[in-house]
Amino acid sequence: MVLYILVFFALMSPGIVYLSLNHYRGAVEQSVEEQQFMLVSRIAEELDQKMIFSQDALISAARRVTAKIVSDPARSEDFLDNNLALLSIFDNGVFLFGPDGRMIAETTQRPSRTGMDFSYREYMIRTVATRKSVISPPFVSSMSHHHPAIMFTVPIFGDNGRLIAVFAGSIDLMKPNFLGSLAQAKIGKDGYFHLTTKDRIVIMHPVKNSIMTAFPPGREWLYDKAVQGFEGSGESIDTSGMHMISAFRKLKTVDWILAANYPEREALAPIRRANYLAWSLVLLGGVMIGGVLWLIMKQLIAPLISFTDQIRTIHSEDHHDRQVEVSTNDEIRELATVFNSLMSGLDEKERRLREINELLEIRVAERTAQLEATNRMLQVEIRNRAEAQEEIICLNEDLNRRALSLETINKELESFSYSVSHDLRAPVRHIKSFINILMEDHADKLDTEAELLLRRISDAGGKLEILINEILNLSKVSRAEINHLPVNLSALATDIAELLKETEPVRNVSFEIEDDVVVTGDPALMHMVMQNLMENAWKYSAKNDKSVIRIGTAVRDNEKTCFVKDNGIGFDMAYAEKMFGVFQRLHDASEFEGTGIGLATVQRIIHRHGGRVWAEAAEGKGATFFFTVGE
Repeated sequence: MVLYILVFFALMSPGIVYLSLNHYRGAVEQSVEEQQFMLVSRIAEELDQKMIFSQDALISAARRVTAKIVSDPARSEDFLDNNLALLSIFDNGVFLFGPDGRMIAETTQRPSRTGMDFSYREYMIRTVATRKSVISPPFVSSMSHHHPAIMFTVPIFGDNGRLIAVFAGSIDLMKPNFLGSLAQAKIGKDGYFHLTTKDRIVIMHPVKNSIMTAFPPGREWLYDKAVQGFEGSGESIDTSGMHMISAFRKLKTVDWILAANYPEREALAPIRRANYLAWSLVLLGGVMIGGVLWLIMKQLIAPLISFTDQIRTIHSEDHHDRQVEVSTNDEIRELATVFNSLMSGLDEKERRLREINELLEIRVAERTAQLEATNRMLQVEIRNRAEAQEEIICLNEDLNRRALSLETINKELESFSYSVSHDLRAPVRHIKSFINILMEDHADKLDTEAELLLRRISDAGGKLEILINEILNLSKVSRAEINHLPVNLSALATDIAELLKETEPVRNVSFEIEDDVVVTGDPALMHMVMQNLMENAWKYSAKNDKSVIRIGTAVRDNEKTCFVKDNGIGFDMAYAEKMFGVFQRLHDASEFEGTGIGLATVQRIIHRHGGRVWAEAAEGKGATFFFTVGE
């Protein structure tokens, strides 16, 4: 039991110490962050009070500036020099400017700059524009020392309310005033304060060269949050790469940000000392526990070693009496007794296993003979299947040869039909031209019957020309290269609908076209598809009092399909597949004109796009043609 307690203590101690130190570290960090924020809040309030005090002092003095003082530079300088209280606050000088920004007077401790134009300064621009007191952002002084400074201004108005002067006091950021002295203040040993504008311009910093420079964004993430409006404390890394506990607070009087930075290594020094002490105690305790465990284990292991040696001897040699002897009277003796009982049981089981093994060998021999017979039967079956497989391969090869031959014949037929159609087009055109010449130039020589016959020949030639063009289009569909581009079927349908309406303006036809039906395909070929399907719908709904033609999309068998639907005469679904054949018609040519090639062209285009086309209809109830386009 003592051993268990020691082991438990040895295992649990590091975990307990680790958790305790982590809790202590978190508590210390939280306490430091809270103290930092309280400190920076107190300093910010003091700065606000001093800024208000300085501004109020300047405003109070400005009330004594009259128009006579403004108009007389000598009296202006006397007035400024006699305001000792202001000079003690504004260590960079007190000034009086005209409304045009030119200096009227300044304190006489430096060379006179009377008449110099300062209208370009931001504090002058803001004071004149707002007619209110202003505290400027930092700027480089135009005095000989060129120190960074800030300016407090107060507008002075005449009796008529007109701005007659600007009273101003300046603080040198490099001197030990209430702002400059803050740069020398320390937090702990190496902690410091710094003050910036919201535009990231440094107003006060222990490193003088940093004043008037800009904090680059992204260097201190917590400072970036403070620029966005954050007030509080947290861990950050300053521009020198040192880990800091920083706190930020905005001033109320001006749009400035005060920061307090305390080095993390200094703030968390008590934690490091506690870590060192705690882990030293854990290490010392571990060494002591290890010594005690070694003494205890030495007393326990000697009987175990003897017990192990006897077991090893029993295992390595062929002992008939496989028993061990132990002289102790503790748990090891009980273990030896159990072991001896176990070995006796094992000896009996080995004897029974040998008997079972002999019986199994007999059964294995019988099963082996059965498996050999079954194997011979399987070999015959495998041989028969191999022969059948070879026959199937031969049949497939023959089928492929026939398919290739059929494809070659189809290509030759297409080439032949294209060539014949192309060659027939010119003679047909000549025949129509000659007939037109006869009817126009020799009409006076033709009787009525001859003129009627010529018109029939011309009509037949026109139909033949249409048929030839349809055959050529069908051949081109099979030969043309496909360009896969986005095609707006809604736009195509709208254009085709307008053209159809122009052919029969008096027809009562309503086109219902779904918006933004877009597929990927060849624009020219998809135009042929829509034109053929919509012309069919137009033609076969012509006998209705009002025709309705719909173009849209639907989902069939979890697949997006496009459709063209009409309320025309429809057809018997028994002939649905027949209609996609070349020259196949379901209605008499005298009733509905057509070549019987349009739907064959549609099917060939859709198949070339990897899609499928089919129709659903009922006699007298219209027809719907569905098609898909492979992406």
